[in-house]
Order: sequence, then structure tokens, then C-alpha cells
Amino acid sequence: MTWTKSDIRAARKAELAPILLARGYRLQPAGNGNFRILPAQSRVEGPAQSRVEGPAQSRVEGPALSDSERSRTSGVEGPNPDDPSRPSGIAVKQNYWVWPESDMSGNTIEFFLLVERKTFQDAMSIISPYLHHDPSEQHLREERGNEPDILSR
Repeated sequence: MTWTKSDIRAARKAELAPILLARGYRLQPAGNGNFRILPAQSRVEGPAQSRVEGPAQSRVEGPALSDSERSRTSGVEGPNPDDPSRPSGIAVKQNYWVWPESDMSGNTIEFFLLVERKTFQDAMSIISPYLHHDPSEQHLREERGNEPDILSR
């Protein structure tokens, strides 16, 4: 699949917590909108919304995936929830994460590239059901499409 610059920009800015919850990660609120990924052995079965530890007002709820969205990402496996080497201790806030133990940090795409070691295509397939494009970018794209490649005076 080909991804537009707008898709990639939106994927970098996609909120991580709902995506991680849908992939089986368990998150603990850490204040100020921050979450910490808990170790594999603390994984809980059940709906994604119940995997956030802490007060109800701190819960992060991800969008429910439609059947078509689920089929698009079904070939992209999440990390084995029982794998003791599964990453933990990663702090997540909005589209940014920090993994102090590994001296790594980044945006949403980089989480899947660096932490889960996915290809760019797999990372985008995982993130794409959660993309929210900025309407102003569509307007800019339409304007650019009407401009000639070479401007003359």
C-alpha cells in the first residue's frame, strides 16, 4: 500500500494509548496524561477499556475497530503478551513515548519500528485505523493540486 505524506504525518501524531490497548498492552496512569506500560505478566484478558489500571477518570478508550479495519490489521501480530522480554517501563503521552532503560524515544510510528521492530508498512497498517486527518491539510492538498509544476511570470 502507498501512504501519502498526510497519512504519515497523521500516523506520527496518532495517540498511542488506544492503539497499545487494542494490541494487548496494559497501561497504568502516571499523572498529567502520562501512562506507563506494565510488564507482560500483569496482562489482563477482557475488553481494551479494562486494561488501564487506576481511577476510572484516567481510563483511555480506543475506538472499536470495524470488521474491515480488523481484517486490514489482522496479519500484523502484536507482541506475545506472555513473552517476558516484552517491553515495559515505557512512558507514553499522546503520540510520544520514552523508554529510559533503552535510551530510546519517539513518535507513534517510531514506537512500532523501534520497540516492536515492525516494518514501516506494518507500522502504518497498525496505526491507520486510528488516523484522524486534519481537515485543513485536505484543503492545502487540494490547493497544491491546482498549482502548476513550474511557475511562470
